[in-house]
Amino acid sequence: MEKPNHIMITPEIFDITQGNKTVDSGQLALDITSWLEEDDQQAYLDAYHAAVKGTSERMKASFRIATRSGGWLWALSYGRVVERDA
Repeated sequence: MEKPNHIMITPEIFDITQGNKTVDSGQLALDITSWLEEDDQQAYLDAYHAAVKGTSERMKASFRIATRSGGWLWALSYGRVVERDA
């Protein structure tokens, strides 16, 4: 299954999870699922793809994301597709 290609992460979450790493936006989009707890990855991707494909009006997923201190932070991601190509 294709990974999301448009991800926005707040600076606060990026700092908690990744710290001082330098990551360009293309790499960020490719690496986001690797930050998630393995048991949460598929549900996140399923919710994302349902929204992108139009089978769901909104994307909503809760997941654990790795922190730089070695712990886990529960996060809730939600959104919707605002524009589609014809």
